[in-house]
Amino acid sequence: MAEDGYVTTEEAKRAGEEPLQVYVRKDYKELAPFYLETVRQMVIKKLGEIMVLDKGIKIYTGLDLQKQVEAQNQVRNGLRSVDKRQGFRGPKESLQNPEDVAKFLRKSRDELMDEASAVRIIQADGTIQEKGELDLDGQDDQGNPLPTIPPYLSVDQIVPAVVMKVDDTWGLVHVRFCESKGLIDFESMKWARQPDPGVRFDQGEISKPSEALKAGDVIEVRLIGRTFSSQAVEDHLNTLKKKAGKNWKEPEDLPDFKLHAHVELEQEPSVEGALVAIDQNSEDVLALVGGYDFTRSEFSRALQAARQTGSAFKSLVYAAALDKGYTPATSILDSPIVYEEEDTEVQDVDADEIITKKWKPLNHSKRFMGETLFRKALIRSLNVPTVKIIEKIGVDWVANYARRLGVFSPLNYDFTMALGSSGVTLYEMTKMFSIFGRMGKKV
Repeated sequence: MAEDGYVTTEEAKRAGEEPLQVYVRKDYKELAPFYLETVRQMVIKKLGEIMVLDKGIKIYTGLDLQKQVEAQNQVRNGLRSVDKRQGFRGPKESLQNPEDVAKFLRKSRDELMDEASAVRIIQADGTIQEKGELDLDGQDDQGNPLPTIPPYLSVDQIVPAVVMKVDDTWGLVHVRFCESKGLIDFESMKWARQPDPGVRFDQGEISKPSEALKAGDVIEVRLIGRTFSSQAVEDHLNTLKKKAGKNWKEPEDLPDFKLHAHVELEQEPSVEGALVAIDQNSEDVLALVGGYDFTRSEFSRALQAARQTGSAFKSLVYAAALDKGYTPATSILDSPIVYEEEDTEVQDVDADEIITKKWKPLNHSKRFMGETLFRKALIRSLNVPTVKIIEKIGVDWVANYARRLGVFSPLNYDFTMALGSSGVTLYEMTKMFSIFGRMGKKV
């Protein structure tokens, strides 16, 4: 512009020295990664990569973004809850050098600030403006206390933190996240036992914070509130006050709760899950979640993972029976039954042995109800009556019925099919139950 005379050389020089504010475009996959990846694959398969990637076509889906975000949150929270019941797998790492702690806190602060804002400042030399030094004294330039939760963070957010002190006396764990301080109440971290599949989660709780954490541990915490509070600590204080009477003095080792955020111990789950939501009226797939984190694993457990359905498959068996002449009032004998099957077992090159395999299905309660109505067998999810139903109407009939309802995964062609022994995807099962909800109209 200076060469063409639109601005002076001096103006061009000043403009070149000024920082430039730019906005980073967020990855679309953050919003509905599994859903959009599925759509992308389907459209490319149908139209080809050139049409999809180069022609700027518009694609309309049934995605409800609000429901999708809520679905992702519910799946993640549910998986974290399940994972906690398995125990605490320990800290991510341990930092004993104060300089390493400061570096970690600054790095995590910078990353969290970048996540919260799309704004980046590019300086005259082409580098991105740094966030500045980490303020660990808890005060601003005027000496006022910094907010316990920085403005770029929000309540219920999960952030990395470093354990600074473990106090078994008061049942508190002091942590630092970014430039802020937080406290973990022991009551909220009793689940943090060492993983042990042989012990129920509610029977192996830890007895003090130091059994799980120590100073320097790098962990994840959830931001619960801007000021800390603990009913257990309050009860302990009240007990001490009553004992001390007029001689009561505030404990010097108790931190100021107003200067600490309320946080809880978290850990990234190793367990996975999925969710599919279909609108009964429009038939649209409103939300689809294929796992905890798309960046961690792109494998869609909603569409690709075939798991044994268990008793969920019984609904299909009973629906098939209704179309075969059964009624809700049909009587079925819930009594013991044993199935035998001959099989050949290779002993050596010259001889095989015929062995007889036995299968005796049982109800979950290990009891039998005798004469039972069809509807009660379904309501109580009884195994034996369900097996007797598939024996009478035929495995082929149930398998073909499943195909008509949209189940296309390979099925076990034996009586165990009735109890959900076959691996079926979540999408297929959701589609099947959607047909029930639509009074038989196919999705």
